[in-house]
Amino acid sequence: MAAAFELFLARLQGDGVPHVVLRGVRNFPHHATGSDVDLMVRPQDARFVELVLDGIGRRMNCAVYARHRAGFLTQLYLHGRSEDGQHSFLTVDLHTSEACFGVPFLEADELLPGHTDETGLQVPTKWIGALVNFLGPWLSGGVIKTHYLETLAEVMGTEDADVRARCRRWFGLSRGDGIADAVYARDLKTLSQMNRSARRSLMWRALMHKPVRRSFAMLRFALATRVRPFWKPRGMTLAVIGTDGTGKSTLLEALHEVLDPAFRASENTTFKLRAAALPTLDQLLHFGKRTHTTEDFNRPHRAAPSGPIGSMLRAAWYALDARLGWWLKVTPRRRRHCLIVFDRYFDDFLVDPLRARIRPNAWTTRFFAKLVPRPDRVMVCTAPLEVVRARKQEISEAQTDQQLRGYERLAAERPEAFVVDTDCDLDVAVDRALSALFPLDPTSGSPSK
Repeated sequence: MAAAFELFLARLQGDGVPHVVLRGVRNFPHHATGSDVDLMVRPQDARFVELVLDGIGRRMNCAVYARHRAGFLTQLYLHGRSEDGQHSFLTVDLHTSEACFGVPFLEADELLPGHTDETGLQVPTKWIGALVNFLGPWLSGGVIKTHYLETLAEVMGTEDADVRARCRRWFGLSRGDGIADAVYARDLKTLSQMNRSARRSLMWRALMHKPVRRSFAMLRFALATRVRPFWKPRGMTLAVIGTDGTGKSTLLEALHEVLDPAFRASENTTFKLRAAALPTLDQLLHFGKRTHTTEDFNRPHRAAPSGPIGSMLRAAWYALDARLGWWLKVTPRRRRHCLIVFDRYFDDFLVDPLRARIRPNAWTTRFFAKLVPRPDRVMVCTAPLEVVRARKQEISEAQTDQQLRGYERLAAERPEAFVVDTDCDLDVAVDRALSALFPLDPTSGSPSK
């Protein structure tokens, strides 16, 4: 990933594309997985820059697996795989203007051209770069990053007049001076208190300067971030299924360590079977009380299946719960680039219906399965029969063999599903899973949006 990104920036300089790197390059060319780099380019160059990144990625075992456009910002999510099987992730935030909730306040031409720093990168003039880097997270989320604050305060020792002039232009005379004074004094309390009023002032002054254009920019941003995710969600939903003993839990835990930093960690979550919105049938039939214990899960086929009507009602209830839970708990989270994992899914009822006391081969289960929302990817864990039996013996050998073959057939029928053989070292299984989740060939089932 580091070599690809370094080559990408060198290509932009070689082609004479005006650009500056705003944030995320303190350890250039190396980046921690899941980190992001902010790049400012002119609007007319943005499409060419994306094509350059795509082209270099194809040659360097990297791929843009997802894109998100919101006003003057395009977020490009990259995945790379090294020759030794190590996977890394990087986000390139491509700006054509600095904006606050979709309202632009600093055009690209005001930052371009920048100057070349000691690492050879094109960066903004020091004082404006320090100001923009501090204002970005502070205005958008009220986050005061101490590194950016210290840099800006130091710059004000020699460039105070330039910083104050720009703050007055964006925030007004008194509020601009107040922000500059608080920055110079490293006054975190005052800066936190001024955050909302500064944001309102900035947006109001920008709207008054060009009301029509910037009103449309705010509307476009709101549609991209608040409305569009409901039919074109961001991030990834992954269901992990398979018979007991195939190593689902171990593999899932290892995958979380790699994937959590690559997505918005605060929004990442794992659901057991479904994003439950309704009480379980056990609670519903026993007035909110549970009649089974944790030990009962070690005997998944402990109870006989219900009759035809009971099986239909059970499948319908679970399908309804899965649908409601998806609307209420999954969709709102996917306004942002997050990872949502299901440890088992409704698909398990197609292969192992006895676990839910549903009759085998019930047509109603297959019918309701079509009404349940589909995850982006379904990972089917499998292993040789003797390996599975050595790990778990909760069901008979014949049932285990039947389930293994059933899950493999299910994976073959669903285009979003893939099989991971866990009869190997954990690192190898993780590599297999990640290679299937983020194929470098864009035609092989990548979840790119």
